[in-house]
Amino acid sequence: AGCWDVLVDFFTSPGGSTEPIRVFLARDLAPTGTTFEREDEEATMEYAWVSLSDAMEWVLAGRLHNPSTVIGIMAAHAARGRGWEGLRAPGAPWLH
Repeated sequence: AGCWDVLVDFFTSPGGSTEPIRVFLARDLAPTGTTFEREDEEATMEYAWVSLSDAMEWVLAGRLHNPSTVIGIMAAHAARGRGWEGLRAPGAPWLH
């Protein structure tokens, strides 16, 4: 990726856990020429490139259920609506 930003920080179970998750936004992507060798549970996972608009529609239709994925897609959709302004640098401090 040519550009990395912090998209969103969140806590999985506020009040019950202190585990934070940081979702990054990678842009200006380019092929690397190498393939990641998927193993174990990753070996059977399907993957595909989809537009952010389609991903957001899938969230709203209830087709996606992973909390990190849903939060990341919704945050990316909001950030795109602001012209990607206000995103934090990759090494930005965590927000608590």
